[in-house]
Amino acid sequence: MAEDVVRVLQPKLASLYQGALHQGESIDLKGDGEPLHHYRVGLRKCRSLLKLYRQMLPQALYESLVISLGQQARVTNLMRDLDVLQQSLPASHPLLAVVEAWRRQAFTELFLQLGQLKRERALCVSVMALPWPKALAQFSEVTENVAVKLEGKIHRVHQRALLGGHPQDWHRLRIVIKRRRYLKEQCQPGASYRGDKALQDALGAFNDSCCQIAFLEQQQQRLSADLQPVLRQLLEQLEHRRQQQLAALGHLPEQN
Repeated sequence: MAEDVVRVLQPKLASLYQGALHQGESIDLKGDGEPLHHYRVGLRKCRSLLKLYRQMLPQALYESLVISLGQQARVTNLMRDLDVLQQSLPASHPLLAVVEAWRRQAFTELFLQLGQLKRERALCVSVMALPWPKALAQFSEVTENVAVKLEGKIHRVHQRALLGGHPQDWHRLRIVIKRRRYLKEQCQPGASYRGDKALQDALGAFNDSCCQIAFLEQQQQRLSADLQPVLRQLLEQLEHRRQQQLAALGHLPEQN
């Protein structure tokens, strides 16, 4: 018997969100970064499915969840970037102690922001528990159409990135590749997303380099004079790595 798309989608979203909240409870400054990573991934999967199936959902419901989930995810961005930066530096690097201090400050801010978002989390839980109206469309047919449209979007974004080469275009490609992976993972049992993971990793590494450069340039004035040469050297290394990654992205296939 064919299943209504909303009847399939709603419990998937609720399960993903509950999983994200469970990971969020384990975020710890002194622990590893995995809970924060999985918290962010869970929120990202929810938002991706909501956006992919947007036409099947009531507008008010869609907007309330997408806006709230985005807000919950954005407050973790700095902490995640600092985790990546800290892990990339060797134990003897002169800037490591400074990065660890920035990370402690970011964790304090994150802890406060997560506390302020308690009502947002409760709202999402409540909305996902409400009875959603049926879309009167079969899940399998809608998913097939969603996948076809997504392939077209990936092709257009990829071509734009190849022609323009702007970091923001590659960032957009990374986002839509993630959506394709999450669609396969959550809604297309048996579909392989190994190639999507490889594309996502390559695009993610380039994005990490861009974020690290932008962050360190912003912090330049905060560093003492004796650390300025060290920072300039690190920025040069990161820029060299970014250019190598950008050149490699030009040879990435969009299909897996």
